[in-house]
Amino acid sequence: MEALLELQREVGGAGLAAPQAGYAIRVAVSDPLVLINPEIIDRSEETMTLREGCISIPGFHGFIERSRRVRVRARDVDGGWREFDAEDGLAVIVQHELDHLDGVLYPDLLPEGEELRRSEAPRTRRRLSVWRRARSK
Repeated sequence: MEALLELQREVGGAGLAAPQAGYAIRVAVSDPLVLINPEIIDRSEETMTLREGCISIPGFHGFIERSRRVRVRARDVDGGWREFDAEDGLAVIVQHELDHLDGVLYPDLLPEGEELRRSEAPRTRRRLSVWRRARSK
């Protein structure tokens, strides 16, 4: 779990799902959260639309509508179950990372007719460089 948190910090992402780092396990992190076998068990009807990017698709972003609040059930690093509510930005991060665990990327959620947009180059180049170096280990 520490390796995922370290990679998330190094890349500078808001979160990271284990499959993004080459691990075939249902784990997602968003420093300091470690979610093992997580699931969303409830979500608000109220939504919000925010700009999302992803280290799996460097250099692009899109505007995605997500639930404003989610209730999450997951195991913690000690093996115990925990439930918590995530709201606003944290809710978006949790939904984004849990989507990865189900094989969904944020472009899959773009509204019809919307396309990905190019992101700023300097930050993207740094993230891509770190990401490639980490994946080659």
